[in-house]
Amino acid sequence: RLHTAHSQAITALQVSADRRLLASADSQPMESRAGGCSVVLWAAEPQGLTATATIPLPARGTCVLDLARDNSLLLVVLADPARTLLVLDLQGGHKVLFTLALLAPSSPLKQEVLDARFAGSSSLISVSGSFGTRFLVNEGASFMGPGAMVAFEERAAIHSVFGAAAAGQAGSAVARCGGLDETVLGTHMGHLLVWRGRGGGGM
Repeated sequence: RLHTAHSQAITALQVSADRRLLASADSQPMESRAGGCSVVLWAAEPQGLTATATIPLPARGTCVLDLARDNSLLLVVLADPARTLLVLDLQGGHKVLFTLALLAPSSPLKQEVLDARFAGSSSLISVSGSFGTRFLVNEGASFMGPGAMVAFEERAAIHSVFGAAAAGQAGSAVARCGGLDETVLGTHMGHLLVWRGRGGGGM
């Protein structure tokens, strides 16, 4: 079946763990003078997909999407020079709960963000790119009242003796694993690392 809710190229897709929710994001062409991009949320039903919400975003495009395992949060990495990461509340009016510039646009070093995922728990985010792996951790009790922001704090990756050979390698892709704090990282040198929290060992 054909479903239409975007007028521009779709550049990111994500299906929820329970297969009941799909998120799609578009990007404006470089020559366009139009405003930002948008994320469309779809309900997956037996008869097909139904668009339930359109969320406007403050950039020309989106390069990464992810949904928390319980569908409560949406992770977005914008295709702006800073590769801004947003965490949106899907249960409270699609408010932005957290924002962080992953890259420094003025840096002379050529860097790129290639992937970002929630772990099994939405309190841990793994970000991979030319810089390797970085983790964003919500230590809990970060809400200061209804509709307040959430605090994710950046943490460095800790390589175990088994994963030491992959230290410093660019992270090309990351995926959620089985445990609440587990993710799997693929590197540009062909290594796989299983992270439990911020600790990583090779495979």
